[in-house]
Amino acid sequence: MSAAQMNGAVVIFLDREEKVNQVIEVGITVNEMFVQVFPLTQPATKVAFSAALLPGGQTATTGPFSTVTTLIFKHVVTNIGNAYNPNTGLFTAPVRGAYNFEWTVGSWQDGEESGGWLVKNSEYVFLAYKRGAGFLSSSKAATLLLQVGDVVSVRLMVNTVVFDNGNHHTTFSGHLLFPM
Repeated sequence: MSAAQMNGAVVIFLDREEKVNQVIEVGITVNEMFVQVFPLTQPATKVAFSAALLPGGQTATTGPFSTVTTLIFKHVVTNIGNAYNPNTGLFTAPVRGAYNFEWTVGSWQDGEESGGWLVKNSEYVFLAYKRGAGFLSSSKAATLLLQVGDVVSVRLMVNTVVFDNGNHHTTFSGHLLFPM
């Protein structure tokens, strides 16, 4: 725990959510003076989202690109806690905790490759990849420990494509398992 004084108020920074209730109940002592604690906000503990690449029955193949490209999933079915941004394709952790993510990529033409990396900040975590004849898809899941402000996204692998239509073949979902 650390504290700072700002505009006559004492601001407390806690390293664990469990400490919030404790300092609200018992207060703290700063410079030998008792201070009652009033929280500004409580961290979000309900976080879940699910989105598909294209909205409203659109049909398109995205890619290939010569660089790794963040996929922006526009058809948002659920966004509890508003941690997923459908304008950027980025999920930003609102609370420290264990999160589970699932993503699926696919394409339908013979010989097409489809690859989607799950990326935490700048770390490439896992790759969902497919190559073959006809429509095929690949799905993966990962559980990650995230700090407040960590960013997770799905990036299209270089020189691969993803297909989506009204059946929503290419998706990205995630939820908070529990805060830590």
